[in-house]
Amino acid sequence: MRAPVTQFERPLDNGLVVLAEHHPQAHSTAFALYLPLGAQHDPTTRFGLSCVTQELLFKGAGDWDARALATQIDHIGFQEGHNCERELLTFSGTVLPQHLPQALRILRTALGQPHLPSAGLEEVRQLALHRLSALEDAPAQKMFYELGQRFFPPPLSNPSEGTPETLQALCLQDVQGCWERYGPRGAVLSVAGAFEPRALVAQVEALFGDWRGPATPSVTLGTQRSGREHLDQETEQTQIGVAYDSVPFAHPDYLKARMGVLALSGGMSSRLFVEVRQKRGLAYSVFATHVTTKRFGGVLGYAGTTTARAPETLEVLLAQLRRVAQGITPEEFDKAKTRLKTDYVVQGESTRARAAAMARERCYTGKLRTLEEAMRRVDALGLDEVNAYLKTAVPEHFTVMTLGRRPPEVP
Repeated sequence: MRAPVTQFERPLDNGLVVLAEHHPQAHSTAFALYLPLGAQHDPTTRFGLSCVTQELLFKGAGDWDARALATQIDHIGFQEGHNCERELLTFSGTVLPQHLPQALRILRTALGQPHLPSAGLEEVRQLALHRLSALEDAPAQKMFYELGQRFFPPPLSNPSEGTPETLQALCLQDVQGCWERYGPRGAVLSVAGAFEPRALVAQVEALFGDWRGPATPSVTLGTQRSGREHLDQETEQTQIGVAYDSVPFAHPDYLKARMGVLALSGGMSSRLFVEVRQKRGLAYSVFATHVTTKRFGGVLGYAGTTTARAPETLEVLLAQLRRVAQGITPEEFDKAKTRLKTDYVVQGESTRARAAAMARERCYTGKLRTLEEAMRRVDALGLDEVNAYLKTAVPEHFTVMTLGRRPPEVP
């Protein structure tokens, strides 16, 4: 008989919220720290600053230089990860349960006592420039990079990767100023897996209780650039990206919107696969996905095709995106429900995925749900209410980005 999973939330006096989900049968422990900072806070002349600063934290901290810090991470098998998003800076890790205290100590040291060396800055800068130059050999990624800057409202549209010009302009003073904005207010630390609850709380309070920092500055969203643009590139294929507004994660209709997208792109029987690829053979790859930040949501559609067939591909893609507002079928509804519930089951089997999901939900909604509560929300959805919502969510204003030899001409 499996022991029950238990969950609790503990706010610290400095504003850091600690979430924990105890899985007695787990063989690993994972954590995720989410800070309410990200690319949206980068100055327009310093795009990429948040990402560069985050990378530089691990180039030496406390009593460890860069090599010694890397040795500490490797010694305990610490599967460390970090990511710079539009609204968030995320830090994560997975370890054996007995190594959790040391892993948290390493993270706290990197956050609180980074060396921020000038040599490290140049190394991180060059890696960032290399990633940007690599986009020239990855047309689909380049298209999405450009689409994001036009679809998301500023400053969410800030390119987290930076631009060659803004990356070259970065200096240590910029990095220092960015790091000084780090703080616990509004931050969430979640832990999932095997641990002793009382010991965990004591460890976190001892390590993070003295953390101080300013409140995250508020950001006002501007107006999307939207419209339609083409990037000339001599390639054999044409990359097509289409985006339109939807609802964000915390919106009451979020799951209904996800249902519509899953009907479009939820496997080989989904509408886009059948209509664009299977019936017409227009694209070698086609899909749609729901994207969300805390305050903004959207749907991105993609198709990769040949130059000659790009106009027809774009026309059919737009038609299918519009048609979902007419509603989904009972069969599509059942498949979408199964897909959502499967995602939750898979999430529950990975301590790393579960820690990340808990932190993100708390950041986006201010709430913490168990997997069982999430499943019940899906079970409570009815086909009629999903279709009633979809009829009110007709895509009207598309942002279209294409990349290839010539722009596809579609009315």
